[in-house]
Amino acid sequence: MLKNISVVIIAVVLVVMGFSASRADAWEPLGYPYLVWGELSRSEIDGLKFDGSVEQGIDLIHILGSKWIFNVFTGIRATESDQHQDVWNNKITPFVGAKAKLNLGLPVGHWGQVAVGVRVEQVLYHAPQARDATQVVGFVSFGFGGDWKKK
Repeated sequence: MLKNISVVIIAVVLVVMGFSASRADAWEPLGYPYLVWGELSRSEIDGLKFDGSVEQGIDLIHILGSKWIFNVFTGIRATESDQHQDVWNNKITPFVGAKAKLNLGLPVGHWGQVAVGVRVEQVLYHAPQARDATQVVGFVSFGFGGDWKKK
């Protein structure tokens, strides 16, 4: 139910913004950011395990003329393990959400971002004894990186 409500809200925002612009000054998104990450690992406890995520977003507007950007996104996370009894390591989680994000102005060769948002997730477990769940997650995320040699 919450997932359907989120999808409807995102669609309404996009349609309203699209109809509010004339042909001469048609509105365009600020960007189409994506994020992909993954890890393949092996340990005595988890066995062979893959963790990964794909996220595609749309940067819609600057919030109140600030450097903060309003972004809507969708994606999927997956955790797969050869230890099938480990319910928490064998699931797929599609999600949809919205966030306010700030790209940090760091020196050349470095990057950073802070975001505050909410997403709706559908956690789908592979194990028959586990109960799938829909959950609303509020979050604050941050990431920083770069190359110390580049100036």
